Amino acid sequence: MAKTDRIVCGRRSAFTLLELVIVMLILAILSALAVVSFRSVIDRQQMMLAIESFRRFDAQARREARLQGTTIPVAIDRGRGQLRWGSGTRNRVFRLPRQIEIAELRASADRATAGNLSRAGSRSITSSAAGLYYAADGSSPTYALKLARGDLQRWFVVLGLSGQVVPCDREEQVDAIFRL
Repeated sequence: MAKTDRIVCGRRSAFTLLELVIVMLILAILSALAVVSFRSVIDRQQMMLAIESFRRFDAQARREARLQGTTIPVAIDRGRGQLRWGSGTRNRVFRLPRQIEIAELRASADRATAGNLSRAGSRSITSSAAGLYYAADGSSPTYALKLARGDLQRWFVVLGLSGQVVPCDREEQVDAIFRL
C-alpha cells in the first residue's frame, strides 16, 4: 500500500463553541417553557387554597353564630389578606395564601352598595361597609368575592342560607346567581 492510498481520519475529541451555544439555547427555551407551565399550576393551586380558606372561614363563623345564638360581624382585610369574624376573645382570623388578592367583594346584587373594593378603594371591608354578618341561625347575606393572583382571576359566591361555595369563571355567572 502506498502512502497516498492511506487516508488518516482525525477524530474530534470536543464540541465546537457553536454546538455548545445551540445546546444551551435549546435548554434555556425548554426551561422557560417548564417554568411558565409550572407557574400556572402553582397559581391554580394557590387559588384553590384561598377558596378552601373561605369555605372553612364561612363554616366556622356559621357554626359559632349558632352556638352563641347571636349575630357575628365579619371583617375582610384586603391589605393583609385576612378574614376575621367575631369580637373580643371569640375573634378568629384566617389568612389567605400569599400573593392572592381580594380584587372585589359584592354583598348584594346592587353594585352601587355592594362594597366593591375596586371602586371604594378601601383596604378593609367590615360588616357595616358590606353588610356581612352571620345571624344567630347561622345564615348570612349571599356574597361574592373575586380573587386574583397575577393574570388568574376567579369569582366565587357564598350562598347565604346554606353556606355553599359556588366557583364562577365569569362575572355574568355571579350576576345570574344574585338575580335568583
